[in-house]
Order: sequence, then structure tokens, then C-alpha cells
Amino acid sequence: MDQTVKRPEDQFLPALADALKEWFPDVGPRASAVSEISISKENIPTLPLILVAFIKSESEQARESYSEEFRMTDTFTVELWMPPNRIKRPDNSETPFWSYYPYEEIRDIMISNTTRWIGPGGKRASFRSLTIEADQFAVVMSFIFTTTFRWCASYNESGDPFSIGFNLCTPKACIPDPDCFGEEALDPCHPCP
Repeated sequence: MDQTVKRPEDQFLPALADALKEWFPDVGPRASAVSEISISKENIPTLPLILVAFIKSESEQARESYSEEFRMTDTFTVELWMPPNRIKRPDNSETPFWSYYPYEEIRDIMISNTTRWIGPGGKRASFRSLTIEADQFAVVMSFIFTTTFRWCASYNESGDPFSIGFNLCTPKACIPDPDCFGEEALDPCHPCP
């Protein structure tokens, strides 16, 4: 990899994962940024766990012209994975239903903190949605956030200057008669006679 790759502490999602460790101390060190979030019988993690993952980028770059600076929006997810406990009957047998988690409290902690948090490069997170799913592996609270920022192309200063290859003078046929405007030249490429 080249030397322009940012260190983890300078990248938005790893920095957010570090902040989540403080906001949810019960999960603490089990918060990390990952490339993909999926679970199967082969990769069941130790719960509870917080995972942060990138979903997509969208931009407002001009479609018909070249632009080196434009607004971009990254969408990402923050998933809280908790143990899947079933509701018990009075005789201690399990029901087919999953135990309730205080999602309102967890949601309020998450949104309150992300609203105030400023990430690397001044980026901020904006809450978009929350969904909850439960299966035999985990109860998962999936928060969707976006961050919108101004993206600028990095400049390569090692290139040689280029020439335009044509002049930028106004064609002589387009220049009004100098008699109409006095003796001044109207165009430096075509001085008055």
C-alpha cells in the first residue's frame, strides 16, 4: 500500500468504534470497525459485541463535467449484538419469544452521543433508522447513520505543466468596430488599427 493510507485513529469508523467503547462500557473493548457483518454457526462471536461497518457512498458530483470537489455521503451501520435469551414460563421452560431489551434507552444513548461526537476531519454522524432482529445466534440492534462531507481530490504535484495548445483570443470577426468604442483596443490579441 502507498504511504497515503490513513492511520486507524484518523479514519472515521475506527474512531467511532473507539467512542462506542466509552458510551457502552458494559460492552467496552468488544467494539470494532469491520468490513462485513455476518454470522453463522461457524463464526459465533462472544456476546455482547458492537460492530461498525461501511455500507455505501453517494455523491453530488456533476454528471456531465469534471469536478475535483463535491459533497459525499457515506452510509454505515452500528450493530449491537446481545445474547439471545428466550422468555421463560413460570415452570422455567422456554417460550418461542425472545427476551426484551430496553431498546429505547440504548437508542437514546446512541443518538445522544453520536449527535455530539465529532470524528476525524470534522465529520459528524446523522441517525437514519433502527431495526431489531433476533435469532438463535443473537439479538441485533442495527442503527443506520450517514455522514456528509466535502470530498476533495488529492493533487499530484509531480506532473509536468501542460499547455493548452490553442489561443484564447476572441475571433476577429466577433470584435465590434473600434470606431464605435473610441481608440482603445477591445482585445489584446486584436489591437485597434
